[in-house]
Formats: sequence, C-alpha cells, structure tokens
Amino acid sequence: MSMEKNRTFNFLEDLTLRISFTYFLFDSIMSIPKGLLDREMIIHHVFALGIAIYGLYLGNMGFEIMMGLFLGESSNPFLVMKNNFTYLGRPNDSNTAGYGFMSTFLIMRGIFVPFFMWGIQMSSESSLIMKIYTGVIWWVSLIWIWKVTNLGTKELAKVIFFDYRIASP
Repeated sequence: MSMEKNRTFNFLEDLTLRISFTYFLFDSIMSIPKGLLDREMIIHHVFALGIAIYGLYLGNMGFEIMMGLFLGESSNPFLVMKNNFTYLGRPNDSNTAGYGFMSTFLIMRGIFVPFFMWGIQMSSESSLIMKIYTGVIWWVSLIWIWKVTNLGTKELAKVIFFDYRIASP
C-alpha cells in the first residue's frame, strides 16, 4: 500500500471502501430508528459516510481512508466477541474480549490516531472537507476514549476490589 496522499484508489481499496460504506449505511438505517446508537455513534456514522461518499466522488484519498478504517475499526472484532459472549452467557469470555476491546481501542485511538489525524490536519494536500470530517470524527474519538477509560477503570476496580476482599482476612 502506497503512503502517497490523495492518490487514487486501487481495486482492493475501492472494494473495501464500498463494503465499509454499505455496512455503515445499513447499520445506520437499521439502528438509528430503533434507538440503538447514542449521539456520538450517530455523528460517527454520518461523518464516516460523508468521508466515504467524498472519497468515492473524488476517486482519491486511498491511503487516508484505508488507514482511517484500519485504525478506527480494528477494535470492533473484540467488541462483537464481547457482545456475543454476553449473549451466550459466557461472562469470563465476555470480560476477556472486553479487555481486548479496551486495550486495542485505547492503543489505536489514543496513540496512533492522533499522529494520523495530525498528518491530515497539517497537510496542505488535504481538502478542507476532509479536515472538517476527520476533525469531527477525532472529537467523537476523544469522547469515546474518555468513556472507555472510565468504564474500563470501573470494571478493573471491581475485579481488584473483589480479589482483595477474598484475599483479606
């Protein structure tokens, strides 16, 4: 994969973007009317769809969109596993998948994404629309980083407190 900015999509990137766009569109159409998405997730979906439409319209930004998909969506398999294990009544596996989600999410969105976003925001090659769209998605990511850290800390405190109570006399 070439790291050249604003380059045209190759076949695999175009296919990946179209599949991701279709998923986001389907997820939005099915989830928003049912109230399954919170405000941040709706904003995320709308702006992710906007970036995809913009990229498909221009036929470029292959590197930027592929990196955004990789960095932004790499934690999702753990979240899906966590939800599936919860549904199946397997709390230990659900917790393990939850720790995987939290770790991957915080590493990707808290460490790698800021450098990626900085590159887009500071580049004279990035359009104003791309800067606005990625800026809004980064703002949503900051909210999610806070929520995931807060929830993860509370869950970890439960485990530590529970283990401490068992071990104390």
